[in-house]
Amino acid sequence: MSWTEIRANGSKMLCERPDDIDTLLRLLAQHPLHRTFERTFIQTLTGGVTRFQGNFLTISHVFDIRSNDPEVVKCLTDAILANRRTRGFRSQPSASRQMPAIRQWHARKPKQVNEDDEPDP
Repeated sequence: MSWTEIRANGSKMLCERPDDIDTLLRLLAQHPLHRTFERTFIQTLTGGVTRFQGNFLTISHVFDIRSNDPEVVKCLTDAILANRRTRGFRSQPSASRQMPAIRQWHARKPKQVNEDDEPDP
């Protein structure tokens, strides 16, 4: 039996229903995916399940969808691969080039604030 589970689709608050797959397909045709997540866009899980996960560069719309339905898997796979061929996606630095900068940013020491310091305007 085929099934599809939408764990997240859209930047939703707790208890809000995620968007449907058609909404994601429209966004994939209009906005570049964020390359930081490119290693997890399409993942093959056990039991013939495929997971689609990521976010966009220009809008916040997180998605995490799992399915073993061949039609859904093909549709999402084709849309993600087409998105990866766009100029908006290809012009981003690769995830491996982004990671050193992200690690450096996370490793920075927080600025020390003294009680006598004036707050920034």
